[in-house]
Amino acid sequence: MKILWFCNTPCCALEKISTQKGVSGGWLNTLSKELSQKEDIELHIAFYWNQNIPPFEYNRIQYYPIYKNNSKNKLTRWIQRLKNTISFSKSNVQPLLKIIDNIKPDLIHIHGTEEDFGLISLYLNSTPIVLSIQGFLSSIHKKLFSGIPQTEVSKYETFFSKINLTGSKSIDHLMRHKCLREKEILKHINYIIGRTDFDKYCSLLYNPNRTYLKVNEIMRSIFFQVQWNKTSFSETFTITTTISNGLYKGLETVYLTASLLKQHNIKFKWQIIGLNSDNKNVILTEKYTKLKANNLNIEYLGRQEATSISSILQKSDLYCQTSHIENSPNSTCEAMLLGMPIIASFAGGTSSLITNNITGILVQDGDPYVLGGAILHLSKSFDFAKKLGQEAHKYALNNFSPEHVTEQILEVYHKIYNNSKDISI
Repeated sequence: MKILWFCNTPCCALEKISTQKGVSGGWLNTLSKELSQKEDIELHIAFYWNQNIPPFEYNRIQYYPIYKNNSKNKLTRWIQRLKNTISFSKSNVQPLLKIIDNIKPDLIHIHGTEEDFGLISLYLNSTPIVLSIQGFLSSIHKKLFSGIPQTEVSKYETFFSKINLTGSKSIDHLMRHKCLREKEILKHINYIIGRTDFDKYCSLLYNPNRTYLKVNEIMRSIFFQVQWNKTSFSETFTITTTISNGLYKGLETVYLTASLLKQHNIKFKWQIIGLNSDNKNVILTEKYTKLKANNLNIEYLGRQEATSISSILQKSDLYCQTSHIENSPNSTCEAMLLGMPIIASFAGGTSSLITNNITGILVQDGDPYVLGGAILHLSKSFDFAKKLGQEAHKYALNNFSPEHVTEQILEVYHKIYNNSKDISI
């Protein structure tokens, strides 16, 4: 079977075409490697790239870079941001349709609604298309300023970010248009791959006639090789959270919770993977909360490789997820796989991953009081915390292994392909 992926990244080919090192490589890398080893699968991957390079083969996979001209001229980029709207025009997806015509795949798999790949469904009827939900943009937009209101964000933004059209107002404007595009895409896709009740129900709202298929994600290999095996908590109770850019990730909740823990004289430190102390969201959060990381035992570790993350987590006492909206965050899944005790915000799809008081603890997102209380409770109950981690490990091992997920995706591909053949007959 000839499969064509449209992805937001070059997957495994990034190491061939880019000098970027270290922190790249998500679950699609592992899945693409697994599929490339299957004799009955011929995998092709198309992706946007900022250099005009020809198609190439790499490790048994055919890659198709789609040139996206991001101008280096500052004035040109400003004008583009000024008229930042989303077009549904066929001319926008013509390069994608050309790739499809050249390859003539048996099935097209689109990963995510963040780009315009899904718009091919408006102009293509002959080839079955399946789309994987990564994040649900419409829900993210609703929670974009859930932690820090937009009026407050705007108050602390620099004058330059406002005139440069990179501030909160411009971000909100672009997100609104991306949500409209996402809605249009989902209306026209017959097959949706998801992982949680969250993406199941959200996609149903936009397309009541779609067929929903469950496929989990593969976690990075290092997290299958090591375990959280502490026999007691550290003298300084160590909390670790992974946070990427985006105010909806709940960084302000970390600050407010840490402030409450300090008031109770708990000896702790809170490590943040993914951000540096000079990140603009860090600066904004400190201005908004009027709190400083240095006074709250918060340490910023920046972006880390998978091996480093696994080492940091093994030495930590608790993994904490503070987002206001998520689908199935890989960082939380990897902590589950390690067998760590976890406290996560009850947001988006986390309740499909974590069963409260069995594989972790779920708390209301954005509430530092319940989060602080849960942390305090867990820090005094090592046996309970250990049990949570053990149950989380069992769940993750059964659901996130390469063998299990590859079997799931192949079953989905064959089901869709066979259905399309039956319909054509």
